[in-house]
Amino acid sequence: MRNVIFIFLMSFGALIIIGSVVIGAAYWKWRHLWVTEPRQQTYTVGHVADDTLRIAFIGDSWAGLHSEMECDTMMQQQIEQLIKRPVKVVSRGKGGEVARGIYRLLWTKESVGFRQIMEQGPDYCVLSAGINDAAKCLGSNQYTEHYLLIVDFLLRSHITPVVIEVPNVDITYIHGHKPFAHKAADWLKAHMAQCQPYETDAYRRELKTKLYEKEYMDSVVYVPEKQWNITKLQDGNTKESRDWTLFQPDRIHLNHRGYQRLDNAIAEAIAQRENKR
Repeated sequence: MRNVIFIFLMSFGALIIIGSVVIGAAYWKWRHLWVTEPRQQTYTVGHVADDTLRIAFIGDSWAGLHSEMECDTMMQQQIEQLIKRPVKVVSRGKGGEVARGIYRLLWTKESVGFRQIMEQGPDYCVLSAGINDAAKCLGSNQYTEHYLLIVDFLLRSHITPVVIEVPNVDITYIHGHKPFAHKAADWLKAHMAQCQPYETDAYRRELKTKLYEKEYMDSVVYVPEKQWNITKLQDGNTKESRDWTLFQPDRIHLNHRGYQRLDNAIAEAIAQRENKR
């Protein structure tokens, strides 16, 4: 009996040691993921003094597909109808990019960098970020810190940020079928970041809270998801839920109808602000 207890204790102790080594190695490997970028100096943004309203749409694959699916013209027309002024829209995004990387791309001219777009002096900048932060289990704190750095840069450059609330997409639909080792790594990252794997709720809540705390909310155009991604009931009422007819089969990216709905919400939000001037 004593031998059995001894073997059990030795095995249990070995598991604890192995687990501690694995967690320690993982933290050492991934520690750079939670380092916040330093606040960069702004560069010259040349605003054009004419009647045209200029809008940039930057960020992750949602911004990239907006350009690829030729939705810039659609958004442009939607806003022109509402404000009765010429509008120019340009979008650019990098698939798979997180908030930290999007902040870095503001200083990059090459490839999918956003600096050239910013230097043209847009009046508004639509930001799409957060889905990849949640998919990579980086945590809402990491996401929010870098998102606020982007907002800070835009405001210092006299560009009004248009904040798209992180959409309630189905990340698990794709990432839930990863090999066990990859899912285990995501679970460990989520534990280290103190977040739930593949969930976007905390990202929405924390960013909105921090925008109020930093007193940025009056300086940005905020577009909540319920303004465009809602399901209509037969009695004409609505409920806040995901409308999958707006998404591509991967349940993460928008189809053309989805961009119509999103762009319309953005257009109305910008027009409301412009009409108050």
